[in-house]
Amino acid sequence: MRVLRLVATLGLTFSALAAVPAVSAAAPPPGGERGGPNVLHRVVWDQYQKRGTHLWSANPDGSDARKIYTRARGFVAQISLNRQGSEAAVAPVVLSGTRAALVVVDVLGRSAPRNLLVDHPEIYAVGGIGWSPNGRRLVFEGAVGEPSHGLTAHLFTVPRDGGAVQELCSLGPIEDRSAIGLHTSLAWTPAGIFHYDQHGLHRFRAGRDPVVLRAVIGEAVSGDGQWLYIERRHGPEYAMWRMYPDGSRLARLYALNYPGFGYVSAPDEGYTYYWHPSYDGAQMLSQLDGTDGALVLVHEATRGPLETDPVLPFSSIGSITWN
Repeated sequence: MRVLRLVATLGLTFSALAAVPAVSAAAPPPGGERGGPNVLHRVVWDQYQKRGTHLWSANPDGSDARKIYTRARGFVAQISLNRQGSEAAVAPVVLSGTRAALVVVDVLGRSAPRNLLVDHPEIYAVGGIGWSPNGRRLVFEGAVGEPSHGLTAHLFTVPRDGGAVQELCSLGPIEDRSAIGLHTSLAWTPAGIFHYDQHGLHRFRAGRDPVVLRAVIGEAVSGDGQWLYIERRHGPEYAMWRMYPDGSRLARLYALNYPGFGYVSAPDEGYTYYWHPSYDGAQMLSQLDGTDGALVLVHEATRGPLETDPVLPFSSIGSITWN
């Protein structure tokens, strides 16, 4: 996933993802597979425009497109879907804003969006977002304090319908006020809540928050909760890894297509903006920088994209995800 760096008077260093199932020999089109009777498999994206947030959802083949959320100001740098794929959570970034919004949106647009922080002006900004496995609560990184006196980051949870915000732990002072770093979503699993910072991947559980893996700059959990995909950096090289949430089966999968590292079938289309594992972790949605704009591809999750991989009918260069 692309890391956005935006110079602003506001300064935070924060963490941002989501997930559709594997294609069998005689399966539906890529991304259209089923993961259970109550699971929706749709693509959700922010239409890139000059002003505001314009959130859409559609079937992976582009059909049944629906505009599900608009906001006059701000932009969305991450979209976090619940495990069922039925609701999305976003935190629109408004650089001149003084309080945060954490909005839950029905992926089919059947109900009105809900700002879970409307009664919490103490939350100055929101970083990474994740959902509990049962979809009843959200976890997020929140900044508290006054920019002129210092901000601190904390890990919070809140019910999906709004209400009291519970602090899990402090993540420390926010020292870099010259930029906003928007990374990948948080991963809430039975093994703990995974988040990352400059020290690596943390797993919060039972009041403890140790670093469990170094050199991590991105993460996403598959919709079924089985796989944790991890983007790691070693010097100038970036690579995709995965493991079970309990820490077992850790393995390097493939080099990521960042500038200078190419894309094996098309070296000029080598910048990965966003990546998202499928519901069962067998496929990957990758948004790449192509010669005629962004490409959204579906490929096997254990290897990088190839020229023969299916291209989905989405060209937005805003945030995009699926389940």
